[in-house]
Amino acid sequence: MDRVQKIIAESGLCSRRKAEELIEAGKVKVNGVVIGLGDKADRDVDDIKVDGKKIAVEDKVYYLLHKPKNYLCTSRDMYDRKTVLELVPKGKRVFSVGRLDRDATGLLLLTNDGDFGNKVMHPSHEVKKTYIAVLDLPFKPSDAKKLEEGIKIDRQVVKGKIIILDKKTIAITVHSGMNKVIKRICKALGYYVRQLHRTHIGSLAVDVPVGEFRELSPEELKLVFKQPKISKATFTDS
Repeated sequence: MDRVQKIIAESGLCSRRKAEELIEAGKVKVNGVVIGLGDKADRDVDDIKVDGKKIAVEDKVYYLLHKPKNYLCTSRDMYDRKTVLELVPKGKRVFSVGRLDRDATGLLLLTNDGDFGNKVMHPSHEVKKTYIAVLDLPFKPSDAKKLEEGIKIDRQVVKGKIIILDKKTIAITVHSGMNKVIKRICKALGYYVRQLHRTHIGSLAVDVPVGEFRELSPEELKLVFKQPKISKATFTDS
């Protein structure tokens, strides 16, 4: 059972706020009865109508996308810059689960399943994400221990694991909802990130060419919530 405004929004008919306005205006019925704000329904069983028209519930889709540089993780941009939604089919009203900076590349999840997106992003699930960062200076091995012990950024302590891949390239695994977290970690350690690429979300790895996508199976979705087993060999064995 979900709140009806959520079901309407996820059908693609309108935003959740607009759905709330329609409910408050008495224009939404469930099984022929006008409902109030906050009422719940079963999208698979109940007859939900807005202004007398039955809503169509979208099938859930889950895309793995290899985000290229210079694409924004947004549905639209006031400056008409390219967005990641241009790279996936237009039929589904999907959104990106979290963000990658415009200049970053790598693994991005897109879906129309709000519950799944919230679960991935919520700190309580501790979904770890792994990135490769190319730095401006040679990385000091002692700095890896600093992140393991915890670095304070904006009153938050951020912990993670760093693997040195070469003199100026590191892999970082961290779980944090902080915006631009990798760049901020590196800045706190005294480095500037020249290139950033996300390789994994949980144990799910990016495995399609740049700019391409594929659908994920139910079994693959479970990998997002599995603890990753990342080592230097993860990036050097292929």
